Amino acid sequence: MKNFEHFLVVVLLFNVCSASSLISVISSSDSSRINLLLQNAVSNSETAFYGAAGLSDESEANAAICDALKTCDVTSVADLAFASSALKLVPSCDFAFPADAVDTANQQLNEESSLKNLYHAITFLANQGQNLDTESVMSLLTAAVKSDNSVLASSRAILAAVQVPDATLEPLVNLIDIEDVAAQADEVDSKYLHFENDLETTATFINAVFSLSEVTGSLAISGEQVTMLANYVLRSKTSIGSAKEAFLVMSSLKNIASSKILTVAKADLVSGRSLSEARPNVKISVVDVFSRPLDKLTVKAESVTRVSDSEVIISNTPFNFVDSYQLLLWKNQPKSGFYDVSVGVSSAGLKLYGVSDLEYRVKVTTTIAVEDVELGTREKDQTDASLSSVAFPEQAGDLSADSQQKIIMKFRVKDLTDGTYITPHQTFVRFVSKSTGQEVIFVAEPDKNGLYKFEVNLNTASKEQFNSASGHYSVHLIVGDASISNPIFWHFADVALKFGSDPEPEASAMEKLYDVKPEIKHMFRQPEPRPPAILSQAFTVACILPIFLAFILWSKVGANLGNMKLNLKTIIFQLGIAGIFGLYVYGWVHLKMFVIIKYLVGIGSVTFVFGNAVLSDLANS
Repeated sequence: MKNFEHFLVVVLLFNVCSASSLISVISSSDSSRINLLLQNAVSNSETAFYGAAGLSDESEANAAICDALKTCDVTSVADLAFASSALKLVPSCDFAFPADAVDTANQQLNEESSLKNLYHAITFLANQGQNLDTESVMSLLTAAVKSDNSVLASSRAILAAVQVPDATLEPLVNLIDIEDVAAQADEVDSKYLHFENDLETTATFINAVFSLSEVTGSLAISGEQVTMLANYVLRSKTSIGSAKEAFLVMSSLKNIASSKILTVAKADLVSGRSLSEARPNVKISVVDVFSRPLDKLTVKAESVTRVSDSEVIISNTPFNFVDSYQLLLWKNQPKSGFYDVSVGVSSAGLKLYGVSDLEYRVKVTTTIAVEDVELGTREKDQTDASLSSVAFPEQAGDLSADSQQKIIMKFRVKDLTDGTYITPHQTFVRFVSKSTGQEVIFVAEPDKNGLYKFEVNLNTASKEQFNSASGHYSVHLIVGDASISNPIFWHFADVALKFGSDPEPEASAMEKLYDVKPEIKHMFRQPEPRPPAILSQAFTVACILPIFLAFILWSKVGANLGNMKLNLKTIIFQLGIAGIFGLYVYGWVHLKMFVIIKYLVGIGSVTFVFGNAVLSDLANS
């Protein structure tokens, strides 16, 4: 029960620590793939902007970007915005907009324009250094948000507003309420946050939030929300299929990485989970969303606890940064086994998210040697045996034994790291017949002092394990453990065994596989006996009798058709009654219940309407 509670605590701790952890980053291969996509996609003003904004090295595509700008459609405010933004990022391009381009953009600054067109027009005019009527522009953006308050439209409004010089952003920000918008995002597995599972909406929202933070000096959403939004964008990196998607991924992550308010990071155990004297350090890398190392953090081992006995061998010890954060575990001469390493990561500068408290389980391995090896035989009735020493990894001289003897072996397993004797989890002695390949394996058990004493009574083992198969056997010692770096497979002796008459050879497993198997005969369950035919006929007669009884009773009470008027309503009503009874009979024989109901609705409705009319005539007559 205590072990279960300990496990539960570890699981809960892991869930808490990883609830808002960064799940991946943009690797060097990801960057190369995205850069290649952006380079190859440059063909017009829009893709030229995506290339200029998304490429890590803009010079690689400067010529293509400049050529693409020349195809700009100066009558399209969207093209003007993309081209001017690209030109701002690559100012070396020899390209100038015509004079009427400013007029084209100004014509979009009206109440009829959509937020998208307002955003493009403001972006172009701001890039060109045109004077904007701050009050008028902010009024247009506010009115546009009131008519379209979607996440994408609101994000574009903020991106447009931060480009307006000396603009008072508070009314627009209060109208949009970014904190409330973020609360409406969809959360998945406490890892991802997104809007309608749409990359453009989510990435544009991130860009808007961080662009606003550069103006206001504060972030409108929490660091945990930023981390989960980043996780969603990073999840999209593997499915990028267009320059626009590549730009959305790279631009939103660049805004997160360049923030002056927080740092989002990812931590990984790069040393592997197996430590030894040759690999003595616990190494942890902490990088930003673009895999760039963060070397000014405080990383320390809160505790290093041995799992087997819960002993803490290291506590509150800082990691040193070389090419990663490293902790020299070996200086404490840890015993072999598993250790839980609890790591704390903090920052003295920007607030750190995506990584805080970490838990890793590492394995300390050691090298071993087999010592004090003694081997020999004795008669089964004797108590003492004459044993000879064998030095690992040499081989003992040939032995011989029969069914009246015992084979005895003693040895110890030594941990070469600290010189102590240990008891590995797996210790076997293996006999292999040199003629047939038959294997017989015995488990070697240690005593309380760590001395392994292996003893085989050939009198009982000859039939139970060896199948009375005499012959020459090679004998091996197998020692292994998860914490041993040099498991031992030692052929330490050859022994000739004599058990008496040899057994009759048995068919091999492969031969048995193709033997004729007994026929499988399936017995079907016998059907339940049916009742006698006379009983079924009697039941049928009993069901029909009430009909005849009804006619007899009707005649007794004087029922007649004298008052029935022969008109269309009466005929339809009587046909409806007959149809219902006919449907019951036909349904009982051929139809299913729901098909009967479907037909009954139609026939019953007609019968009800005309029956009501017939009864009304009778009441009025």
